[in-house]
Order: sequence, then C-alpha cells, then structure tokens
Amino acid sequence: MRKFDDYTEIFGNWCNFSDRFDELKIYSKELEKIVNFEAENYRINRETFELGTDEFERQFHFVNDTFIKNLRTSVIVSLVTIIENEFHNFCNMLKLIKNLKIKHNSFKGTILEQFKIYITDVYSLRFDLNANDWQLLNEIVELRNCIVHHDSNLEDWYGRKFAKAETIKNLSKKIPDIGIENDLNNITLNNGSCEECIKIVESFFNSLYKHTLNLFSKNEN
Repeated sequence: MRKFDDYTEIFGNWCNFSDRFDELKIYSKELEKIVNFEAENYRINRETFELGTDEFERQFHFVNDTFIKNLRTSVIVSLVTIIENEFHNFCNMLKLIKNLKIKHNSFKGTILEQFKIYITDVYSLRFDLNANDWQLLNEIVELRNCIVHHDSNLEDWYGRKFAKAETIKNLSKKIPDIGIENDLNNITLNNGSCEECIKIVESFFNSLYKHTLNLFSKNEN
C-alpha cells in the first residue's frame, strides 16, 4: 500500500535532490575559497622552505594549483554522479506512480539514454528535452568521462584519443571557463567552470520536476 499521493511523492523526490545538490554547491564554493585563500597567502609571503619538508610540499602544491585542479575535477565527477543517480531515481518514481511493468534499465544504453526512452516512449511525459539543456547535460557527462578515463586529455602522449573530443570542444565554446590547451589537448577547468556546470544541471532538474508536478493535482489534505 502506497504511503503518499503522487504529488507528494514527486515533491519529496525533488526535495531530496535539492538537498544532495545543495551539499555539492556548498562543497564546491567553500573549498574553492579555502584553497584560493591558502594559495594567495603563499604567493604574497613567498617564503622559502627547505626541500623535502611538509611545508615545502604544501606550498608547492598550493602555488602550482594542484589542489584547485583536483578540487574542480572532483566537483565535475560528483556532479555527474548526482545526474546519473537522479535519473535512476526519477525513472523508479515514475514506475511506482503509474505501476508500470517495464523498468528503465530494461533498455540498452547509458542511464541518460534509458531515461530519455523511458520518459518519452514508456511514460509520455511530454518534457521537451531539447528546450532544457539536454545536449549540455550530455556534454557535461562526457567531460566527466574524459576526466576519469583519459586523465582530462583529449589526446595523450601515446596518441590515444578521447572518442568524444568534439563534444568537449563544443562544451568549451558554450562555457568559456572550460579551456583546452592546444599544444597538449588537455582540459583546464578555470575559475567559474564548475559553477556554470552546476547551474546547468540544477536548471534542468528543476524544470523536469516542475513540469512533472504540474501533471498532478495537489492533495490539500
């Protein structure tokens, strides 16, 4: 027996998503402040520490942006983890609401492909993906794939090329803070890159949940 009505089920899922998403936003924003503050302190003071000491290592990695680079890539990886998990949750929610027999993972492909099939062909949600940053969302996922599987290189030292390199280049044109070093074919996540990606994902899911809520009447009780 179902505990909640459909409207409450959808709204509750939206709230859960928002909570998880807010955690990522705070993590990204606050840690970037801390890392930048420490790096700037070292640049201003310019103290010389003995080679091989912990303080030398600390200064070296702050000043040479090791920490900020790793922070930004971790944010993109975490962001796509949220995207994929939320698509699973959303499809499972639709299955529960309409008592559907077909599961989204019955279809071949990535979770994004499964989600698209499920909301258009199985559920007929009538949510316009193209009007809601669907392509950008896919490009952000490919950015994560390049970070994880190709160490942020569109082509590495040995000539191994990332299959979706053009997708990353398209994304970098839309989000200028995502740079590509021409000589190295290496992706650089500059200041503002994570924030822009986060905004795109948040806007997409907010639009998706608003659209879905409008299909159901609110139970005043």
